[in-house]
Amino acid sequence: MKFVACRDWFLNSFTPGEVIRQRARTHDGLYQAYVVGEANTRAANHQIVREWHTMVRERSDWERYCDRLLREAKDFEKQKAAFVEEKVARVLGSRSNEAARVLGASFALPRIS
Repeated sequence: MKFVACRDWFLNSFTPGEVIRQRARTHDGLYQAYVVGEANTRAANHQIVREWHTMVRERSDWERYCDRLLREAKDFEKQKAAFVEEKVARVLGSRSNEAARVLGASFALPRIS
């Protein structure tokens, strides 16, 4: 078997002190460490992919929540504007009726819309 790939893997993966320590290992020991390291890398990648799917789902939930909040804020602003318009109309209507009573006139002032 060729163990050059295993040795190159260790040279690129560890600090120089660790490389010196690994050089003292046998070829079988290096190969075993290489296999275990690759298995751990694959397991870590698998876990990252699983968490990524969860993160994407959480992100879509968060975006839906933000959209709902924006919709509710716009609805609130519309209701607030309608309430202010109604209040202004009520105040203007009561003032025109007061003015008509004060003047004693039989006519009411025109409403301003």
